[in-house]
Amino acid sequence: MNSEEDVVGTYVYRCDNCREESDPLTRRELDTVRHDHRHQFHGGLKPDGELVLQPERMRLADLPREQRIVGGILLAVILLSFLAKVA
Repeated sequence: MNSEEDVVGTYVYRCDNCREESDPLTRRELDTVRHDHRHQFHGGLKPDGELVLQPERMRLADLPREQRIVGGILLAVILLSFLAKVA
């Protein structure tokens, strides 16, 4: 199984000095791309303007209204089932 940090498309490497930006990468790929770029173009040094971009985490408010409603109903059914077994 992939760990959370190995999800494809999680990170983007950007070097503002070179005006280069990678495609979406896993964390392992990011480390390799960053290391290779530093050694190939900057003599192994960290360039000014080097960035690692991550998308913002999804919030419950970002879900469509219908999905929030269905999620709430499912949560209520699970909770009521649990309470019925306990009682």
